[in-house]
Amino acid sequence: MPRAKRANAQRIATIIPREAARDATRNYEKFTDERLEAAADITSVPDRRATILKRSLEQIRLVSLNAPIALYDSGLGGLTVYRALREALPHETFLYVGDTARVPYGPRSTAEIIQFNDEIVSWLLTQGAKFIVVACNTSSALALSVLQKRIPVPIIGLIEAGAAEAAALAPRGHIAVIATEGTVRSSAYQKALKHWAPNARISAVACPALVPMIESGGWKEAGAQKVIVDSLSPLLDDAPDILVLGCTHYPHVRALIQAALPATQLVDPALPLARQVAAAVTATPAPLHIAQQGFAHFVVSGCPEKFFSQAEQLLPQQVKSVSQVIFETSNHDLPHNPRSSADLYTPRPVS
Repeated sequence: MPRAKRANAQRIATIIPREAARDATRNYEKFTDERLEAAADITSVPDRRATILKRSLEQIRLVSLNAPIALYDSGLGGLTVYRALREALPHETFLYVGDTARVPYGPRSTAEIIQFNDEIVSWLLTQGAKFIVVACNTSSALALSVLQKRIPVPIIGLIEAGAAEAAALAPRGHIAVIATEGTVRSSAYQKALKHWAPNARISAVACPALVPMIESGGWKEAGAQKVIVDSLSPLLDDAPDILVLGCTHYPHVRALIQAALPATQLVDPALPLARQVAAAVTATPAPLHIAQQGFAHFVVSGCPEKFFSQAEQLLPQQVKSVSQVIFETSNHDLPHNPRSSADLYTPRPVS
């Protein structure tokens, strides 16, 4: 059984050793180089064999170019990043993972966050991801530096992009960031903001009530504005010039946050991040993209039907189908007959 199918059949995700990943990359490069050398000498090959060789070489290129850009989050928050990426790269294929069986990430330990990220990224590599976006600020703060040392494809997080954007807008002003407990506790945003804006006044506020409210659909209810105001209370008497939405869930309630801080400019790190990803994907010497109709597929570790229903309210008509994958340490409070993860990656058109 092929390696990817074997991993899927086991329905777990385990980290791919760096040595194995490097070997796989070297083998692919060697195979491609051999094809290119043969193509360079194609005039000496009979016509029929030359045609086959050209098609084979083109297939290699198409597999690489059409491989998905993967992104993941603990749940619905990463949809704000997906929206920004889709607008920046409308012809790309995307693969989204929402770890809804283990949301929220904010209260969890660093060790747990790293383990969850290892499992998700390992599975994304089996799906052929060519570029990975950590669409979760808590994961970006606690796991990104570990992942960057382990995997053979480009991987990028949100914090540097968000901090640089905020610093450019108010290099000497008051910049605040709201985020999960884990992100604030890591001081990742505070350090990044101090790096990009050494003369700015920096403050950070943990808002643990917001992710559960958004994941449960409570953002639509009458009491949502009070939850927002209570969460932002440390900032209300000293409103910042810039507020970084340091959790990808928060842009879903951007209007409510803006109503609580009407004079403050809000920064969504997904927007500068999307520009960075688009530049990296389209401007490389051998571009990682190809003009085509864009596709996207969404998988979650929890209930697909629940995610689909919530996503439809947050991003109408954007999520066409949702499947399920079960990671090794996922909660088991799931449907008794989850969809087989062996049948997950079937991209569908996104209108």
